[in-house]
Amino acid sequence: MPIPLDEVRKYLRYEPEGRLVWRQPPKWQHYIKGDDAGWISAEGVRVLRWPGGGGMVYAHRLVWYMHTGEWPGLRRLRFKDGNKLNIRFENLEPAARSKRGNAPSRGGAGVSGC
Repeated sequence: MPIPLDEVRKYLRYEPEGRLVWRQPPKWQHYIKGDDAGWISAEGVRVLRWPGGGGMVYAHRLVWYMHTGEWPGLRRLRFKDGNKLNIRFENLEPAARSKRGNAPSRGGAGVSGC
């Protein structure tokens, strides 16, 4: 089940240069308002722990959600320029099932899908 969009917008702010920052950081995390949300995983993508026990979430999936209003679900998103840290909305597109060139492996990081 997706995180409610109003909750995403309560905690996070998307900046057009491709930053996802804490609008209201969770109290239990060490972030302050305006900090980049999350960290770079071993897979080379930005992930964050969602407040309230929501688990780990890929930042680019939240960017997609904030812009389209649609949770990607099982849909994979592709980085048009191949740079997994470029989470600008304009750089994201749904990946064709046969295109997995820049999709991270599913092992090890504790997050599923891309």
